[in-house]
Amino acid sequence: MVIYCRICIGSGCHGSSNDQAFCNEHPCEPRAGEWATWSTWSQCSATCGAGVKRRTRYCRSGSCPGNYRESAICNDRECESRNAAWGVEYLNMFESQIDHCLLRSLISMRA
Repeated sequence: MVIYCRICIGSGCHGSSNDQAFCNEHPCEPRAGEWATWSTWSQCSATCGAGVKRRTRYCRSGSCPGNYRESAICNDRECESRNAAWGVEYLNMFESQIDHCLLRSLISMRA
């Protein structure tokens, strides 16, 4: 809102000495966000048998679409072990209201 003031010079002025007007009545367009660059990948959670690595980024300005966190499978080569039985488990994790499905290898050693 803008307020205008005026001064009557002389006599015979009609109307108010103040007036107001609305400005910028339209909502602002949301600014497109700008992501910072991705961080380096974290260390893999396993040396073999499928681990998980992660990296993050932050939103520099505005509203950034997409995720701030990224996960990837790493070191998915088979582990070298003589008496190992292999299994695979899918884990559901909730981060930033998004389901992330991470792959984790389980090793159960035989006696």
